[in-house]
Amino acid sequence: MSKESLVTGSAENQEHKEIIEHHHESLKVALKEQADKLRKDGFDVDDDARISVQKFKDFFSANTFDDDVEAVRKLDASIDAGAKTEEGARVRGEVLEMAKTIIFNSEIFGGRLVALRTTKYDDYKNGVDEMIIDRQTGEAMAALDTTTDLSSKMQAPAIMKRVAGGCRVKYGLKLDVDTNQISRYTHNRLPLFIISVSIENLAKAAQSIVTGVSNEYRKELEEYFKSSFVGQAKAASDVEAINVNVRAAYSRVAQIFDSIK
Repeated sequence: MSKESLVTGSAENQEHKEIIEHHHESLKVALKEQADKLRKDGFDVDDDARISVQKFKDFFSANTFDDDVEAVRKLDASIDAGAKTEEGARVRGEVLEMAKTIIFNSEIFGGRLVALRTTKYDDYKNGVDEMIIDRQTGEAMAALDTTTDLSSKMQAPAIMKRVAGGCRVKYGLKLDVDTNQISRYTHNRLPLFIISVSIENLAKAAQSIVTGVSNEYRKELEEYFKSSFVGQAKAASDVEAINVNVRAAYSRVAQIFDSIK
């Protein structure tokens, strides 16, 4: 690659980062609107569309709950301490989570899939950014967001361990499709999917949400997410080293996305 190409690529990347950061506050407004709709559907979330940790106060023992809240407080404090040098990366990561939540809940697959941001405890401690629930089957899955290359993430031992054994969401929700009841639930072996979105595509998604997602772009998003989930699910369901129950869950997720037309 020529020096000129490197300079051009760097400038374009900076432009995309600026677009993402520019739409940060607007996406917060859109996310709150989604949170209001989720609450009307019975999903206990806060205004950031995170599963509400306060709803679990009587679900765990007082000591367990208080210890988890304190652990999050300490982690928040350490993150805030380094916020000045990492502010841009933090904002881009938050925009990715917000954009995906908004897109899954309102823009694609006819609203069949519900995306819920996890509590900060599960985000920090269990490395899960989002729970996704299929309204038709009640099947739950977990997602990890990244703006880096998917293959580089898949090579990380800690992530591969969770892909193989399933991941834990301590403060989770469960949908019973027969009764349409939503209950608090700790998931221990959820299939984990990595959602990889480039800086360029994240800028495009953020801008589209603010200005209005076209039908053409909606279709593009559906095809991208479907191929990503199906590809990862089918690959995982064929690996014998993966826990048998987790393999079955990956297989069910592949069938869900295959059935979506």
